[in-house]
Amino acid sequence: MKHRLEFKGSHYDIGCQMGKILGKIKTYPPKYPPEVLAKSHAYEEQVKLFAPGLLEEFRGIADSLGIDYYIPITLETTPYRFQTSSCVVLGISGQHTESGTPIIAHSEEWKERDSENLRVCYTHPTGKLSSLGFTYHWPLVSRYGGINEAGLAISMSSASFENTGPGVMMNIAIRWILDTCKTVDGAVDYLKEIPKVWGETYVIADKDNQIAKVESHRERTVVTYPSD
Repeated sequence: MKHRLEFKGSHYDIGCQMGKILGKIKTYPPKYPPEVLAKSHAYEEQVKLFAPGLLEEFRGIADSLGIDYYIPITLETTPYRFQTSSCVVLGISGQHTESGTPIIAHSEEWKERDSENLRVCYTHPTGKLSSLGFTYHWPLVSRYGGINEAGLAISMSSASFENTGPGVMMNIAIRWILDTCKTVDGAVDYLKEIPKVWGETYVIADKDNQIAKVESHRERTVVTYPSD
């Protein structure tokens, strides 16, 4: 499986392309008991409300492989798959860079051998924004950071793995932001609106040199716009 992947077309077409890639992996699809698949329905409903196009990608994956639609749904939209590794995200405003544009850096706290699972994805969904983002071995719909053609960059760090109920996972939120948001304010509004599953901190920057830190939780979301 290549480290660099490119997807083009409708969300359903992109899902079918992902299915062809995943079909070459001997250990895919993962095995889930029926009760775990059933729990994913509540999370699917939240994605339907806040990132509806991505469900078509899951449909394309399932159709291309002839598997249960709720297997990729469970893997990528619920906290029942695995606990993600901790990480550090740093944002530097343009006032402090030689180029005059902001920088976002993401340090993923993985074991060295796990870096083989990194996938860099160039994604061009019809009617949405093209983006460059990164994900891991199996969750090809997901993004854990990236930048889109409008100049919006985003990444995140997990703050708490306590499940607060069905909502939109951070990997799905970032992907939909890259697909649809052009400014920091637009991304912030989206993160305020969605129901959160875990505690997450996002760093977001855009081409207008605006930068924000979003500390998000189901109970409360705090947004900081640094002055310098």
